[in-house]
Formats: sequence, C-alpha cells, structure tokens
Amino acid sequence: MINRDRIVFFNIAWMKQYSGDWINDVPVNGGSFIKDFHWGGEVYNFQPYNGMMYGYVEPGLVEKNGRQRNIDVSRLPRRPGALNNPSSVSEVLVVWVATPKGGTAPLVVGWYKDATLFRSAQIPPAGSIRTLPRHDHPGEYFASAREQDCVLISPEERALQLPRKGEGFGHSNLWYAQTAAGEFVKDSVLTYIQR
Repeated sequence: MINRDRIVFFNIAWMKQYSGDWINDVPVNGGSFIKDFHWGGEVYNFQPYNGMMYGYVEPGLVEKNGRQRNIDVSRLPRRPGALNNPSSVSEVLVVWVATPKGGTAPLVVGWYKDATLFRSAQIPPAGSIRTLPRHDHPGEYFASAREQDCVLISPEERALQLPRKGEGFGHSNLWYAQTAAGEFVKDSVLTYIQR
C-alpha cells in the first residue's frame, strides 16, 4: 500500500525511454544543462541493472560547477523511532514528470513504487554501465527501486498533467506536494497508478 505522505515528484528532462541513449533519444526541456549539453543524469532512470532501477534528479547546484545540493528526505514522514536526520527514507513513491517539446506543463512519465530515496547522490553498482560524458564516475542516483515496482509510461500515453508555478512545481525540480493543491494531485496520481 502506498503511503500518501511519502510521495515526491521529480521534474526531469523529457525522453522516450530513459535507457541511456541520449544520441537517438535526445532529452529536452530539462533546464540549461540539458539545453547546453544534450544529456543529463536522468538518461538512465529506466535502464534496469540486476533487477533494480536507479533514478536521478538534479536537486540543484549551489553555484555553477559547485557542490551539488542534497534532497531533504526529512520532509517525508518516517516510521516511529527512525533517525531524525536520516541519510535515506524507504517506501517512497517517486513520481517522475517531464514537459514534452512544445508543452506548457509537466506530465507524469513514470514512477518508482516502494523506492528508497537518498539524501545525497549515490554511486551506482559496479557493472551497471551508467557512463556520462566528461565524468570521472558513473551516473549517480538519488532513488532506487526494484524493477518490478517501476513503470515507464509510453510517450503517446503520457496524459496526466501536473500544476506548475503557484500550485505545483516552482523553480525546483523537487515537489513534495504538501499543499492543498498537492493533496489533490496526489489523489489524481494514486488513482492513475491503481488503474
């Protein structure tokens, strides 16, 4: 059962497959980095490795080429007795959203059910082949889930729209949906997932 208090929405670039092929499946609408370089960490979000998926979202940079920000996992409720400042939270529903070329609002492109969400970027398992151009290390991730708990919606079926500024996503790629509008969006997403 999905805990509606443990849902987070991640805004990423629009792609068809998110399977590591940024040459033929060029990411769009993913911010200035994607616009300048035509790739980003999310290009591997739906490429399984040993029965697991490893998903990336850009939580933001402190300054250009600076240290990466962390995800505030403490905003999601934890089990009683859990650490006050955890490095990760489990049993999270991560909803991936992106805006298509020419689109005006993000659409749900997929989700990870029962995911583990990490405060800081994690290095993927050796052998997962998540290489990125001009990087000293493999593509990092912030969320992981079993492959069987992950769904990527085909581009032609992506229709569930999320609100933008004021009611939904602002400038951040992270949205915890802890507002009145967010509760309505959670209801819509949960109904959609259960279908």
